[in-house]
Amino acid sequence: MVRNVLLHRYGRLGPRDIERAPHLAVNANNAVQITREILGQYSQAVNETHIAVMHGVYAAGWK
Repeated sequence: MVRNVLLHRYGRLGPRDIERAPHLAVNANNAVQITREILGQYSQAVNETHIAVMHGVYAAGWK
């Protein structure tokens, strides 16, 4: 969802996004503000997810 909001909707949340992430409702009529800190957290989460997937693939015997 975060990627789609940032890349495809110019930072604007739609009603379905707010249903899925109610804590973001404060941004309902405004573009989501991305600070350097938030971008760093998002980047870290993407990296950790990638590493977790790769560990799972390796553990399943795929090389």
